Amino acid sequence: MAKVVTLTLNPSLDVSTSTREVRPTDKLRCAEPAYYPGGGGINVANLIHALGGDVLAVVTAGGPFRARFEDLLLRTGTPFAFIPIAGDTRANLTVAEGQSGNEYRFVMPGPVLSAAEQQSCIDRVKGVRPPPEFVVISGSPPPGVGPELIEQLGEWCNMVAARLILDLPGDHLRTSGARRPFLIKPNLRELELLVGRKLMGEAEEAAAAAALVETGFAEVVLVSLGPRGALLVSREGAERIVAPAVEVRSAVGAGDAMVGGTTWALSQGCSLGEAARFGVAAGSATLLTSGTQVAAPEAIYGLFEGLRPERSVLATRSRPARSSIDRDST
Repeated sequence: MAKVVTLTLNPSLDVSTSTREVRPTDKLRCAEPAYYPGGGGINVANLIHALGGDVLAVVTAGGPFRARFEDLLLRTGTPFAFIPIAGDTRANLTVAEGQSGNEYRFVMPGPVLSAAEQQSCIDRVKGVRPPPEFVVISGSPPPGVGPELIEQLGEWCNMVAARLILDLPGDHLRTSGARRPFLIKPNLRELELLVGRKLMGEAEEAAAAAALVETGFAEVVLVSLGPRGALLVSREGAERIVAPAVEVRSAVGAGDAMVGGTTWALSQGCSLGEAARFGVAAGSATLLTSGTQVAAPEAIYGLFEGLRPERSVLATRSRPARSSIDRDST
C-alpha cells in the first residue's frame, strides 16, 4: 500500500563533481564524480521513504544510462515502478567551484516520450491499489509532454479522492490542464509567470498567491522563496515561514525536499501549516548535503523544532526507525 505515489517523467543520472575554477576553453580537472538517481519525483519519494512513509515512485527509464540509474535507485531502498521507454534517460551535471563556492548546474532536456509511453505512465499511477492519498508530479516534463497527461491524472485524482500536488516549471504549471489541484509549489519567478507581472514585496507576493486560490487555480499555493523561506496561502489565510539559517553545501534537490517533507507530514495527519513548516525544514536540511543526497531525518526534525518550538502533532509521533534523535532533549 502506498499512501503517496510520485511520478517522474524525466529522471536523470545526476553527476556531481568539483573543480578549483570554472573557466572557458581550458580543460577543467575535476574531482572524482559522485552519481545519484535524480528527478523531482524521485527526490520527493526518497525523502518520504527515509522518513518512514509509504511511497511508490513511478519512473521512466531507457537507454545506456538505464542500468546504472536503476542500480542507484535500488540502493536507496525506495519502492519504485519503472516505465521502459525507447529514448535515453538524460544525465545532468553539477560542478562546485572551489575558489568561489559557486555551484554550476547543467541540465539536459531529456528524451521525447511517445503517446504510448505517456499512457503507460498514466495507467501505472491509476493502477495503484488501493488508490493513494496523494499523487505528486514533480520535475521538468520531457519534450513533447503536453497538458493532457496531467489533466487525465487530475481527473482520476478527483474521482478517487486523491490529492494532487504539482511541482512543475512555471510554463508547464500554467498550462497543466489539472482542474484545481490540491497544492502547487511555484518559486517566486514561477509565481510571477503565473500571474503575469513582476511582484514587488511581500504584500504583492501574498496577494498574487491568494488570487490563484480565489480563482480556483489551486486549493493551496506554497511558494518557495529560497533563503527567505516560504509563503503558504490557502482559503484559511496566509503564513510566512522563515527559513532557518544553515551553511549551504549544495542547493540541488532542496525544492524537492520541501515538497517531500510537506507531503509526508500531510500523510501523517498534520495540519497544512505544520506540514509546510516541516517542508521548509526538510528543504533547509537538504542544503547541508551534497548532490541529491537525502537529508538525514534527525537534521530535519532538529530544524523543524527550531521553527516550531512548542509541542506539535509531529512532536508526538514516532520517528522513523532509522532516526536516533531525542526530541525531548532539544
